[in-house]
Amino acid sequence: MARKSQFPPSSRKETFLPFVSQNGSSTGSNVLFQGGGAKRGDAASWVWDCNYQWREVLERCEGSTGWRVSTPRHSTSLWQSSCRRGRWVSQPSRFHRPRYTQSVSAGFRASGLARDEVWVTSKVAFFPSHDPELVMYNANNVKGEEPASIDLTLKQLQMDYVDLLLIHNPCTEKAEYMCSFSPHWFELKTLGQSVGAIPNPHPFFKDVRTTLLDAQLAKAKASCDPTKGFEMRKASWLALEHAHREGKAKYIGVSNYTAEHLLEMKSYATIFPAVNQLELHPRFSSPKLQEVAKELGVVLTAYGSGNSVAIEKHPVVKEIGDAVGRSPTAVVLRWTIQRGISVIPRTANPEHILENLKCIEWTLTDDAMEKLDALNEDHPYYWLPEPTLYNIPKL
Repeated sequence: MARKSQFPPSSRKETFLPFVSQNGSSTGSNVLFQGGGAKRGDAASWVWDCNYQWREVLERCEGSTGWRVSTPRHSTSLWQSSCRRGRWVSQPSRFHRPRYTQSVSAGFRASGLARDEVWVTSKVAFFPSHDPELVMYNANNVKGEEPASIDLTLKQLQMDYVDLLLIHNPCTEKAEYMCSFSPHWFELKTLGQSVGAIPNPHPFFKDVRTTLLDAQLAKAKASCDPTKGFEMRKASWLALEHAHREGKAKYIGVSNYTAEHLLEMKSYATIFPAVNQLELHPRFSSPKLQEVAKELGVVLTAYGSGNSVAIEKHPVVKEIGDAVGRSPTAVVLRWTIQRGISVIPRTANPEHILENLKCIEWTLTDDAMEKLDALNEDHPYYWLPEPTLYNIPKL
């Protein structure tokens, strides 16, 4: 099947995607607002070059920064005041809490910015079915109902299109989804002191984690249906292709897809994904996926960098940071960029935002990169990919 690239040769040097972004909460169709990614001179951006490689371009303006707004009462005023100073803001929206989206929409309109001066990313196809027992379930973001989810997002945003539209995950069965989500309950939930977290440190933490994940994997394997999974993922992607053709999304992509899922898409995708957004950090670096994505021309976007640093406090990362006069978070961000992967750190601290942007201004030595590469343990904090492989037909 002939596949259309979303980065045609004539526009590669003009195609900018945001460097710093954040999807935010994932309880609905998540919306990222980001100014600065659309035009030169606004902020740090990525540019697609003629060699099909990502290279870094720092297009700076004084005071370039960004915020993630967590409450609707802050978003309108923050948008209005910040964007007028040439800054950008990211804000999650949730279908069951439309006031978030509406307040950001109001703030954007009050800012006076043109639509092409902000970058908006949304996700759909979160849940495999209508089932209130699914963690974070929302009836407005279910696979098979992508057109309605997309239209609702645009209606709430009061916009005609989003810049990037993603399929949230490849899960097509309840047990598969619950298992993939299960890493949240360990280090990540403990870090946030969330209710229901499995305590860490604990003398039996590793054993408990392994035992519980193995039990969830067994359930996912027992309920798998590869043929159904293939057809559902295909239908979701064709819905995004249709949205792209209708002008509702400038770019389309996926999230939490494995190398095997990307290879599977060669059999049905007319337009191949521009982006695959996934958890990626030194302890969970997915080397096989990095290779396959590069071969297929899919841009990887990493989330979870900051929390990985906060959870691990790894001495190797700190040692490298001390040697170059940078924070551990800056080291991990720089490692990600130097691997040719875009990264989406999240912070509400303006000083941290500026530090994140400056990670383009310096490089890590080959020795430091090798030390960071060696930290990979295939250990996720957010998303376990293994159960999603059970629902892939043998290629």
